[in-house]
Amino acid sequence: MNFTKLILASGLVIFSAGAFAQAKVESGFYGIGAFGTSTVKGTITSSSGTPGNAKSEGNGWQIGLGYDINKDFAVEGTYGQFFKSVSNVYVPAYSYTNNNTTNASGFTFTLLGKKQVSENVRLFAGPSLMMGTVSMSQYELQSGTTTSRNDSKKFNPFGVVLGASFALDSKTDLRLAYGTYNKFTWDHPAATNSSAYSESDKISSLYFSLATKF
Repeated sequence: MNFTKLILASGLVIFSAGAFAQAKVESGFYGIGAFGTSTVKGTITSSSGTPGNAKSEGNGWQIGLGYDINKDFAVEGTYGQFFKSVSNVYVPAYSYTNNNTTNASGFTFTLLGKKQVSENVRLFAGPSLMMGTVSMSQYELQSGTTTSRNDSKKFNPFGVVLGASFALDSKTDLRLAYGTYNKFTWDHPAATNSSAYSESDKISSLYFSLATKF
């Protein structure tokens, strides 16, 4: 997905939203729908002690519920897919095929502090807890030898979310938010014809969302 176009589109919305003010009601519930991209960066160490680095990107989505405590603070809870990446690699010279699918999903709980900077623009930031499960399914075929690996891990890293919201009308905001979370370690058991390894992963995300007050 071309997120440069989304950023430009969001900029047009910001400049065209000047006639609208942020919602006058300071407390109450709101619904959240978000879509964006996440990046996973990891450091990998095999059982033989050989280190390596890995980086992959994938799309994600979230739906949830928020509550404005007052004009300065809000709490949010969402469920969704943090990250999904599918890679299919075939190297003809070595008759080598690698199909790898990684999927992370679960809940996010966030406390936000808010700051009104103009009539229709608000900045927000706060601590966040991600609670989910990451799973990997890997299939390799080389010279008639098949290697498969399936494993998963629960994780709950703390992080921080920061961003901005732009009022489309008195009840609906367009938001852009960036989140980054602490590393978590994932130990992978040995697969057929392959050694065990451990990786330390860090997730970061960029989401566009709509928040609508009830």
